[in-house]
Amino acid sequence: MPTDVLGRLASLWFVSDDIRGVYEAAPSSRSLWQNAHYPYTNGDSLNQNEQLLGTSYKAFQQRDATAMAACYDPSIHFSDPVFTSLHGLETDAMWAMLCEQGTDLKVVYSSISSDDQTGSAHWEATYTFGPTSRRIHNKIDATFEFQDGKIVRHVDSFDLWKWSRMALGFSGTVGGWLGPVQTKIRETANRALKKYIESHPEYQEEPES
Repeated sequence: MPTDVLGRLASLWFVSDDIRGVYEAAPSSRSLWQNAHYPYTNGDSLNQNEQLLGTSYKAFQQRDATAMAACYDPSIHFSDPVFTSLHGLETDAMWAMLCEQGTDLKVVYSSISSDDQTGSAHWEATYTFGPTSRRIHNKIDATFEFQDGKIVRHVDSFDLWKWSRMALGFSGTVGGWLGPVQTKIRETANRALKKYIESHPEYQEEPES
């Protein structure tokens, strides 16, 4: 059977219902976030941008999307394998949505380093994928660009097929490497983000006059 046909079948059978549950969690879902240990005890030993990254990740551990947004420049550009291109308030809304919908999520981070213009970090997220009750341990490498003491570009990199294998089990193993399946994951997540922004005016860009 041609690969494109397999991809279309996989996107219909394996992905839609399972993935949707992550991004459309019931508002009453109880968050069970656990704060990981902050690895830096002496902020004076870090340069300004390293302290900025530490502040951002500490805020993420505490599910404080407002504090995370304060680390970004208004022109922030964010991308990862699911949200491939977010700008400005879209980025802030994404973190707010994920913080609100987090269930038993634990975030740890390490290997923060930077110079005046660029930086990098490693972080890991462990949580239960609601629709399948499967345990996820996602490992992410991040790179950053800075300007005037703020983050202007943030790129998270991880293996989307590996994530789908953990989240969906056999179906993710069979179809998670296919382009149409990964496209379906992205489309579902971005529709959920758009819906979130529509219901939260604080993340809506003001129309140009």
